[in-house]
Amino acid sequence: MRKVSNKGVICFFCLRRVREYYIVDYEVKELGMTFKVYACPECYAKITSRRGKQTQ
Repeated sequence: MRKVSNKGVICFFCLRRVREYYIVDYEVKELGMTFKVYACPECYAKITSRRGKQTQ
């Protein structure tokens, strides 16, 4: 779900400050942990398109 912030947040993947963002789960397999991170719409589109290719 897309969210909007007046101040903006930093995208975890491209490190840009954006007002519209998504919250995604980022898994670090080496640590065995999952983190909630911010993603801008462009990075979110790349992530979701990659996930679709992996499941096929």
